Amino acid sequence: MVTPASAGQAMEQDLGISPGVELVSRTLNRSIVKITLNFSKELQPTHPDCVRYYNILFRRLEVLPGYVTSILPYENSLTLCADLSHKLLRMETAYDLIMKIFESNVRNFKEKVEKELVGLIVFTRYNNKTYRVDAVSWDETPRDTFTKTDGSQITYVDYYWQKYNKHVTDLSQPLLVSQGRWKKGQRLMPRSPIRLVPELCYLTGLSDAMRKNFSMMRNLSDSMRPNPMKRTTVLKNFIKSIRINKNAQRELKRWHFRLNADFLSVSGRTLKEVRIFQRDESLEKTMFVGIDCFHDIVNRRKSIAGFVASTDEELTKWYSHCIFQEPGEELVDGLKNCLKGALSSWFRNVPHAPQSIVVYRDGVGDGQLQALLDHEVPQLVSYLDQGTHSIKLTFIVVKKRINTRFFVDKTSGFENPYPGTVIDMVLTREQWYDFYIVSQSSKTGTVTPTHYNVIYDTTCLDPDTVQRLTYKLCHMYYNLPGIIRVPAPCHYAHKLAYLVGQNIHQEPDKSLSDSLYYL
Repeated sequence: MVTPASAGQAMEQDLGISPGVELVSRTLNRSIVKITLNFSKELQPTHPDCVRYYNILFRRLEVLPGYVTSILPYENSLTLCADLSHKLLRMETAYDLIMKIFESNVRNFKEKVEKELVGLIVFTRYNNKTYRVDAVSWDETPRDTFTKTDGSQITYVDYYWQKYNKHVTDLSQPLLVSQGRWKKGQRLMPRSPIRLVPELCYLTGLSDAMRKNFSMMRNLSDSMRPNPMKRTTVLKNFIKSIRINKNAQRELKRWHFRLNADFLSVSGRTLKEVRIFQRDESLEKTMFVGIDCFHDIVNRRKSIAGFVASTDEELTKWYSHCIFQEPGEELVDGLKNCLKGALSSWFRNVPHAPQSIVVYRDGVGDGQLQALLDHEVPQLVSYLDQGTHSIKLTFIVVKKRINTRFFVDKTSGFENPYPGTVIDMVLTREQWYDFYIVSQSSKTGTVTPTHYNVIYDTTCLDPDTVQRLTYKLCHMYYNLPGIIRVPAPCHYAHKLAYLVGQNIHQEPDKSLSDSLYYL
């Protein structure tokens, strides 16, 4: 829990402030200014000066209203989905940021500017577009010329004046380089980069200082765990009953599944004696797999595919493996070796082979479903066909980034659906085996469902079983005593790929394969 006192201490540490610290800066006319900072007092969040400070911060921001639309054919008709989509715009330009760094007289000025700008999204008011900053071109200025589509040459200064009536004041500022939108699932292709003038590029999102200041005032209920959990055991009698409400809302035409459960007993912040749920008999000997990819779209490093699989019948032991791929490559190679390692780990824990394997594949869009069927599913099928055991396979695609929303119409107004609500009619695709699940509850705002699509199934599970199983797996994430948006294997794979791709940058040691080190 962060108290106002600890928040003040944290702010001093983040800003490097100690009693009597002296800061030196330089003004635009190159005169030196010295500022001495002394800690005086801490302000409570409700103090007038504190409220005034946050009002000043928010006045530096502007919210640009907008919306997104999507038209797709569903079971009954062609349907339009429209959703609000706002952008948070700072009143600060990229040029302001460059000058702020320059005036601070820091060493390695160019490196500092690139560190701050590369990877940011900037907004250009003259055409209402956003761009990702991929580089800073120090050798180019607005005085330089470029070739227009008609073959004529023009300077950047004249171009912005003639086309947008924008006057560039600093003719010596460097140019920003954007490679355009980078789509997942495509290898890097040569593209004509776009040059931008920093003076005309507004920064989006919160600055680091704003994020630090806002986060200091938040009450954090979960601090860093002193004893990280790497292995789990079985908790018996976790679910006492499953109550099914058959009187579902007519608009949704599905059941509402709600769980009554004993709260997890916690000792030393480590789970003891876990048993998550009593599965259907047909799924007692089932391995659950999660696959997800991490793409470093800022530094263009290799993409990481995370593969996580349960290796016992109680889903308390997990095997993990990482695959390094070309930047931006979404389709995963090397799944045979991943499955081989997972089954080897299974046989170390269980004397018999799994009867079936259920795969939850995250991170792909609708346009890549056929590619998954052609590329990833055959890898798993061919390995299973080579084995001596008859193991069935179900492959389910998980999509979180969707615009679809659902509501329950009550006399008091529209409300969010109950957790466990399933939608598999009307707003599903006629040619797909798909459904939506609202896993979580939300007291503020609109709850976001998750879209599932079964693209391969030799297990021959009926839709109710698949939907019930998927929802139950959303309760299995060990870092939260509640429900998450996706099945636990999916989120484990995401955490694994993110950790390796963002921080480790190399294949983890094999001794960690059977532990949850990535949580």
